[in-house]
Amino acid sequence: MIEDLIDADPVPVAEIIADTHYGSGPTRQAMADRGIDLVAPAQPIPTRGDKLTKADFDIDLEAATVTCPQGNTAPIPPPNGAKRRQVRFAATDCSACELKPRCTTRDGGRIIEINPHEELLAPARAQRHEPEFLARYRLRSQAERKIAQIKSRTKNVPWRGLDKANLWLDLRIAALNLDRAGRLGIIR
Repeated sequence: MIEDLIDADPVPVAEIIADTHYGSGPTRQAMADRGIDLVAPAQPIPTRGDKLTKADFDIDLEAATVTCPQGNTAPIPPPNGAKRRQVRFAATDCSACELKPRCTTRDGGRIIEINPHEELLAPARAQRHEPEFLARYRLRSQAERKIAQIKSRTKNVPWRGLDKANLWLDLRIAALNLDRAGRLGIIR
């Protein structure tokens, strides 16, 4: 849906600030293809208590290898379409490893999944907690506040029909914009 909204916007879009839902690999790729800067946190790597996660492994996409915290390296298989690639560490390396209780319970060794969009997701995950990203992402809360004001005190649109509903929404937004302009001192 985001691409339809961008296409319908008469103003060229240079940046989109969105929530984690829009931080997925396919959306990042679509925005990168359009030359749009996407400011959205990438979905975090799932954690399993005190177990080692994918973030604890060194993923080198250029060399097509993954290195575990103990220094064992496994090759990343070549891409096979849109599917995730599975990096499999040797069972002999994992069974002798002192970190095995925190890493895997599999007898066959640890598996790390590489997303087809890993080259976009890895830097996005890394920047998620950086001050520069957080400062830009904070701007999103201003838009969220306005959306909440549009929806506040109204469970349903009070008028029936699409044209009337759009008119109601336009009037509501105009009133909020006038209120904001008055608070900023732009108009009196």
